[in-house]
Amino acid sequence: MKKIKSVDTVINDMISFHHYKPLKNFILYKEFLKLMNLKHQRLISKIFIHNNILNIVTFHSVGYQDLNNDDTKNNIKILIKIFTKKFLNTPFDKVDTIKIFSQRYKEKKNFIQEERKTSYIELSKARFKNPFKNKKLYVQFEELRAKINDL
Repeated sequence: MKKIKSVDTVINDMISFHHYKPLKNFILYKEFLKLMNLKHQRLISKIFIHNNILNIVTFHSVGYQDLNNDDTKNNIKILIKIFTKKFLNTPFDKVDTIKIFSQRYKEKKNFIQEERKTSYIELSKARFKNPFKNKKLYVQFEELRAKINDL
């Protein structure tokens, strides 16, 4: 009888493959964020490593000001040292500098949806003949007329 593997062991086995490397990095970033205090965790939008630079993106400029002082950067460097002792051979081993940015724009989807809601005006007054003899089409046409009248 075969022993069933736990989820953790299956995920660790899968992460060893090359095409799952981004997943492994995301899991490592999440683990690193858990080391930070809760106040700083709430300020951070994204975290990633590129060209041996730890990039931290904050939700707001207030988070940028809070994280971009020398004491906080030194604490983050200490956390990196602790993290690299626990997890060997990670991208955090090669981190030289820390850069902090603030997120400038919200998602574009919300902006587009708000624009559509405010810019649409129905010009029809729903005074037209219903030419359909098919009952199904006739009912659908009348439902459309009712929606136009509700606007």
